[in-house]
Amino acid sequence: MNHPALVAKQICKSFGSKLVLDKVNLRIEAGECVSLIGANGAGKTTLCETLQGFLLPDSGEVCIFGYSPRKQRSKVLPLLGVVLQDTVLYKRYTVLETLELFKSFYKDTPGFDDIMEKLQLDKVKHKYLMHLSGGQRQKVYLACALIHRPKLLFLDEPSTGLDPESRQVMWQMIQELKQLDCSVLLTTHYLEEAEYLADTLAIIDQGKILALGPLQDLVGRYAQYTTLSLVFDDHHRRGPAVMDEMIGKLLERKEVVKIKSQVRHRLEVYLQPSSASLGEVSVMLEALDMKPCSLQLRRGSLEDVYMHLTGKLPVVDEVPFFPKDQT
Repeated sequence: MNHPALVAKQICKSFGSKLVLDKVNLRIEAGECVSLIGANGAGKTTLCETLQGFLLPDSGEVCIFGYSPRKQRSKVLPLLGVVLQDTVLYKRYTVLETLELFKSFYKDTPGFDDIMEKLQLDKVKHKYLMHLSGGQRQKVYLACALIHRPKLLFLDEPSTGLDPESRQVMWQMIQELKQLDCSVLLTTHYLEEAEYLADTLAIIDQGKILALGPLQDLVGRYAQYTTLSLVFDDHHRRGPAVMDEMIGKLLERKEVVKIKSQVRHRLEVYLQPSSASLGEVSVMLEALDMKPCSLQLRRGSLEDVYMHLTGKLPVVDEVPFFPKDQT
């Protein structure tokens, strides 16, 4: 198909007086995974349901492979696979019966033995859903969404309830689907999952897309500093004057952008990226005669980007902090 998998333009949605989606724009190409990241109530599920055509937007336009999900549903539905945040299926069916039922919804659907095998469901195919673990049922729901080989897959918190091994299995399958040009819109609370799977990250808060782009671009824009965490021993905890002296020395260094201090014996030092190697940090601390009992050097991450943009857990501006120009 020559059209993008999904294009959403200026989507707005309100429930009563509450604005839930505020002029959302989103585009997903063939074979691309876009991860939608946001806290509970940020608008993720409402956006997914609007894009799928289950909710009618108050304004804006949605196209899926060039079709309207509201006006051309017979064209759109065969192209979609959906794993809901809360899925409820009849639990007195076996896994095999459940998949046979979903297979019957579509024309010319191939067999699903390969899907069961990849999701490790072949050994439990004769078990009733009511006797499966939460993680096993989640894999059944994914199998149901994949049974007709969709071209656009919506995954709303798909890893909830999965053990680490099952999560890795699901991740591997999603990567394989991308290789087959299946597009994915993933909502997740697991930042590691988003970093691993997503080609593009969309951070949503209070119904607005605050940032959109590849991880490295977002880190470069919003979390470019490297964080040096320093913990000092009991000698440095005896009085604030000792720590104040060290903070003053650090702020004189050109490598240091600013410093955050949550407790007197622990410092978070924000460094310029160009001077953030472990060797350079060690030389700097030795020159200042500082001997922390532990140090950790951490480059900007998706967590830093998210916290910086949403303001829920500020990365840089948490009080008390010591900006570079403070004397």
